[in-house]
Amino acid sequence: MWLVCDFDRPPSRDAVDRFLTDLEHVVDDIFDYLVEQTAARGLLDLTYSIDSTDMRAMPADQDASNCYDPTDDEYYYGYVADCLDRSNDPDSGGVHGE
Repeated sequence: MWLVCDFDRPPSRDAVDRFLTDLEHVVDDIFDYLVEQTAARGLLDLTYSIDSTDMRAMPADQDASNCYDPTDDEYYYGYVADCLDRSNDPDSGGVHGE
């Protein structure tokens, strides 16, 4: 990327760390804004659940890839299965809240 931007050398690790830290704050602010906008429009009465399960694979599995598990803060080789459920929708077939 630094070559595409026509930099003479790659950025330092400190510069990359500062960028990622700043980006994290921006993403948090955007997420907070989206939640506020969703609440203002009365859309928070539907609860959506996202479940992500990691499935580790043997190194010989050529279809698998390197993945990241943010819960354990570690990388692994395998697959990720994601599921989205509208929990409060009686027609969704999902687990319903109390």
